[in-house]
Amino acid sequence: MIRLKRGRVLLVAAILLGGASLFFAVRSFRKPTLTLSDGTILRLEKVDYGKRRPGQLEAWRSALQSVIEHLPAWLSRHLPNLLWMGTWSGGELPAPGEDALYISLTRRDARSGKEVDTGLYWAEILDEHGCHFISASAGGMTHHQNSPGPRYEVAWFAFQAFPRRQRKFRLRLYEPRKSFVGEFIVSNPTPASAADWKGEPLPITRRVGDMSFTLESLSLRASTNDGGTNADHIGPPPLIAPQFTISENGNPATDWEAVQTDLFDGTRNKPSRWPFKSPFLCPFEPAWKLRVQFCGNETTSLVSSDCWTTGSLILPAPGSFSAVSATQHLQNVTLRLIGLAGPGHTTYSNGVPVAARTLRELERQDYWETSSGSGSGGMMSWVNEIQTPIPHVALAVSGLGETQRISVRATDDKGRKFYATTWDWDFQADGFRENQTRCLRLSDHPSQAHILGLHVPDDPRELTLTFCVHRVRTVEFVVKPPGHSP
Repeated sequence: MIRLKRGRVLLVAAILLGGASLFFAVRSFRKPTLTLSDGTILRLEKVDYGKRRPGQLEAWRSALQSVIEHLPAWLSRHLPNLLWMGTWSGGELPAPGEDALYISLTRRDARSGKEVDTGLYWAEILDEHGCHFISASAGGMTHHQNSPGPRYEVAWFAFQAFPRRQRKFRLRLYEPRKSFVGEFIVSNPTPASAADWKGEPLPITRRVGDMSFTLESLSLRASTNDGGTNADHIGPPPLIAPQFTISENGNPATDWEAVQTDLFDGTRNKPSRWPFKSPFLCPFEPAWKLRVQFCGNETTSLVSSDCWTTGSLILPAPGSFSAVSATQHLQNVTLRLIGLAGPGHTTYSNGVPVAARTLRELERQDYWETSSGSGSGGMMSWVNEIQTPIPHVALAVSGLGETQRISVRATDDKGRKFYATTWDWDFQADGFRENQTRCLRLSDHPSQAHILGLHVPDDPRELTLTFCVHRVRTVEFVVKPPGHSP
């Protein structure tokens, strides 16, 4: 009886697996493919539009996996796992929680038919004008949780800006070093018309209380990615360069700056800031909407800010650090000062400085950071290695809202003042670039240490730090796009 029952289970399992394999083969046969130079086959698996990226390419995988999990252990351990065991992701949607275009791809060996690592990391969509729409986020999925080396059999890309009017567009794919891999013609799953926006002539002035914000001009700066230049490598889109003048009670306000510019068009496009910091939309649209956030220095009379000044702190020498534990609440934002370190290499363990050393002669004399984690579930332990050519402050932030920014000012023992800066990853340079904006948008995470650089001279021995939380002023401009060249 046991042998008979086991035989029936084997027969049922074989029928299910055989039927699923046949179904999958028929479905896959209809999907667009591209044979690459190494003989592998890249397949466009799914193009979808919705609020959540798909965890599975096909619903049948989950159903069949559920059947496999209810089989006897002696049988199920010999059957393949159809669910994804490991994932990676990068970037961020400009409008989290809203609909996005998701595109998934796989790559197979032509001879064996086995799935292999897609080798895909970047993607862009080109419209009929040659305008480039960079993916806002990307990721990969694998069946093999602990495989040696990178192996992600599925790559996915998400867009919240793409040619929504067109029925088809070009999808260009790139490997991690930005080299071109291949191109598909993709059908638009959700063609859309545009809202009837009318651009106002420049200059345009918006008033918020006693503040006036004027958009004087709007231009596109030269790009390395137009007209087919560097067609074998992904590059940055043109840089949108607005020029503003700001007045306070009718007088020029030089202590205010534009800290963020969001861009929209009438088809509901919201362009990516990843991996490039400047958003871009096609200038062939009849109108753009610019939503601009302005932040004022804490010394101006009309700024909405609250500040906290520490006591005197010893400035650590190169290759040393001082652990600090101080917390303050400003405008419902929690600021936690973690440490102060001199130039060099500093190690943080779970957000606390634990070691430091000077930079060696052959080491790069610029900013760098690496992170590593160990453990599982809620028992993860993190180590961050930070290298800075100047002194830095480590700060954790929680509760920071979308309309709030933070500034950090150091005052030395001679009364000189210096504003802290941050470093952002620069896609073109493959390295970090210093961001000298005074009003900083720091990610909201209570356990994450933000590294803030201080350009102070070599002679001061002590510093006081002033932390301010600012509330930005937001205004909108509807304009005709500059020129008509992507």
